[in-house]
Amino acid sequence: QIVGPTRQQKNVVFISSGYTEAEQDTFTTDVQTLLSLLEQPENSFGISAQPYTRYYSTMNFFQVWYPSTDSGASHPAPAGDGTTKDNNLDCSYGATSERILSCSRTKVQLVGSYSPPDPTTTLYIVLVNDASFGGTGGSGICSVYNGEKMFVVFIHEVGHAGFDLSDEYDYGVTESKDVSMKNCHKSNTETPWNAWILSGILPRPSSVCTYTNYFKPTPGACLMESDQKSLCPVCAASTLNQIYTTGMSLAAPRWPSEYEVAHVALGEGVLLFVNDKLPYKRDETGVFDVKWTDKDGLEVAASTHKLGFDHPNASFPVNATDVVSYTAVGTYEFTVTIVDQT
Repeated sequence: QIVGPTRQQKNVVFISSGYTEAEQDTFTTDVQTLLSLLEQPENSFGISAQPYTRYYSTMNFFQVWYPSTDSGASHPAPAGDGTTKDNNLDCSYGATSERILSCSRTKVQLVGSYSPPDPTTTLYIVLVNDASFGGTGGSGICSVYNGEKMFVVFIHEVGHAGFDLSDEYDYGVTESKDVSMKNCHKSNTETPWNAWILSGILPRPSSVCTYTNYFKPTPGACLMESDQKSLCPVCAASTLNQIYTTGMSLAAPRWPSEYEVAHVALGEGVLLFVNDKLPYKRDETGVFDVKWTDKDGLEVAASTHKLGFDHPNASFPVNATDVVSYTAVGTYEFTVTIVDQT
């Protein structure tokens, strides 16, 4: 789906790795399965993709097909069985840990350049056609295997690659410096999420979080730690904050587009609209408040993604929620304000 200019939206590009020419349909199916996970609040996968699901309609999605000579990825010894594959992106499991599945960043970036988005606003997801559990993620690129736990690895590695989330399990080392991490903290008393603890939303921090001497928000309740049902509130809030920080237009897709002007002839009507996938309802937490105002600040419509504009006797679309009419010839300006009340 393409909802708006790539410079203004979050862009996600799926790239094939380890899929042979004969396995293109498998890649397409894997991509569609992950998109279904992201799009559906209630799904049959047993895992929540929030907050991505709420903002799915604001993101552009692309897929790049690049066939591999061999199917799968390499499994070097001693961790693996020593199998070497002619993988199109040089994807390979770790020699000391089979959980680590990485690919050539240079090749991923080269193949990713065949998609339209600006790399600075884009997350590249390499889907690796291999049944062995594994993945990695960081700095805008992640690798995800397509086996049984694909959904778990997908959300986990996207957290690393796109939103700087840290592992909430133990690396087996301590850290003497004060390292700033979004979901791990050195102190268990003065955390960035203290307000949620004091209000009873979160428990006291628990050890361990990446480092043995660091603390995590919730024990055994986050996909950044283990095979859980969702991200914890701290990881979800941090992800959402970064989505907004890096740029996201809630209005897209919209008409007219930015910098466009709609011309309406006498006796005709036009339908103005913004993103129709957001749940619009005023003054309720967890939904989106929207209102339309004219150039004088007068509210002309609310709680709707569309606004009708017509002249007298216009044959106007019946699906318009609100219609404003003006008899004089001239230029009319409307402002749409969308407030995220999550």
